[in-house]
Amino acid sequence: MDEIAAVMREGGAVGGAAALCGVVGVLFASLALAALALGRKEALALGLSALLLAALAAGIGLGGTVRGRRESQRSLAAVENVAARERLIRLEHRSLAAPATLASWAGAAPLFLGLVAALGAVRRGRPAETPNTSPVRSYLLVGLAASAALALLGGARIARAEAPPRGRYALDDEDSAGWRLAIAREAVDKYPDPGCEELELALDELTAGREPRAWSRDPGTVVPDWRPVATRCAQRIWGQLKTGNRYTYDCKRPLPGTIAPGSAHTLACLKALPRDRETLLRSPLLVDEALRAEITAAR
Repeated sequence: MDEIAAVMREGGAVGGAAALCGVVGVLFASLALAALALGRKEALALGLSALLLAALAAGIGLGGTVRGRRESQRSLAAVENVAARERLIRLEHRSLAAPATLASWAGAAPLFLGLVAALGAVRRGRPAETPNTSPVRSYLLVGLAASAALALLGGARIARAEAPPRGRYALDDEDSAGWRLAIAREAVDKYPDPGCEELELALDELTAGREPRAWSRDPGTVVPDWRPVATRCAQRIWGQLKTGNRYTYDCKRPLPGTIAPGSAHTLACLKALPRDRETLLRSPLLVDEALRAEITAAR
């Protein structure tokens, strides 16, 4: 039930429209089966209507997913940070599968029931009382309607299962620690101060703050060049300390380049900790032994 509720919520108005078409299609299919059982000539028209509603539900959901993903990739292209952009695209890709998922659920029942009712009506000759209607023409109409619905439902299922575009980082969507490390590494190049701060926190998360450093996961599996990047950050912090510019944690906005321009954001506040040589010596950024020896000797 939780999965259904999540899909309904993520489907939005487009998913709701697809689901509504499916519900109405089931109603028409039920009426068609009832008319067929009672020997009424309306069974064929009602069955065809159910098939068309199944096709409409599938088309709405498929179109919503395809269009939503296209617009999402276009808007997220403005996100500067490569890793942040990749993660946002992946998350949006998954959530935007909801309209296609709802369509595949909603369109299946009216397709099956409507097809049974329409074929039954043709086989029993209920439309024969209408002079201009022949069994061949009726079969053709049923076949076209069913084929359209089946093709659109197949497209919705394909869109639902489509994998997100591949990028630089082969990480699972739920791998928050890996994505944090990748985003921080990308930020270091253009925004070294906040990037190095975030990189330190990301690396610290992989050690759970243990001393001496015992990695719960090799950072190199996410960022192959993490050691030279971490060393570059440690050298920068050490240079700031030597010139009296104390490096501190403070309230900050999201890392520059990690959100689309104009997006709303909140301040993320970290506990203020003045930076000194002792904290630098305990930092996971300090992986270069020559630099460690230099800092230790300067005490």
